[in-house]
Amino acid sequence: MGMEERERAARDWLEGIIAKGQSQDAGGEAVWKGGFFDALSLSGLRISRAQAGRALCSFRVPAHLTDGEGNWQAGAIGTVMDDVGAAAIMTTEGLIKVSVQFDISYFSPVRANEEVEIDARIVEHKGARRLTAVVVEIRKKGNGQMVAVGRQWMTSDATCVSRFCTILGEQMDKYFKKLIKIQVQERRNERENRKQRRKEKKRSKKTEGSIQG
Repeated sequence: MGMEERERAARDWLEGIIAKGQSQDAGGEAVWKGGFFDALSLSGLRISRAQAGRALCSFRVPAHLTDGEGNWQAGAIGTVMDDVGAAAIMTTEGLIKVSVQFDISYFSPVRANEEVEIDARIVEHKGARRLTAVVVEIRKKGNGQMVAVGRQWMTSDATCVSRFCTILGEQMDKYFKKLIKIQVQERRNERENRKQRRKEKKRSKKTEGSIQG
């Protein structure tokens, strides 16, 4: 596979994830059954560059990827970093690698509808290219404020991949179950708050009627 073919394959791979996230299934129950985690986090991602060991993308954070305080969720940030980093490696090696070590430093929050730029670059190889290190930076568009920096070692070694996928699957399962519980609780709280407001409004009207009488 030549360099141009590898770069095209990296772009096509990212575009395939993005397209899945924009499908009808990505907004429904199938998301929580698996297979759409990456698609959900990358839906709306725009690819500016995918060549020569670098992947550059922009992304406007949607409301459904924010936490209870309205900030872009850390888990969603990690997913974007992981996939854009993998695409950067694919531009030179022509294959998808998975993370076996992933460290992220968070610097500033991002609110819904804010736009960011994700820049992933290959920085190192080890073991006859079996291990590849990539650094991914996320900055706010416009002022260039640093949002997060991730450094990850990625591999295509079958043993490492199998072990990592098992651990990742367990972690993702726990993460999304926790996320669903939080969302369900938030809806319950909102319903209770609405009921309480209606009761208070009724009491207020009764009090006003008694005073007038």
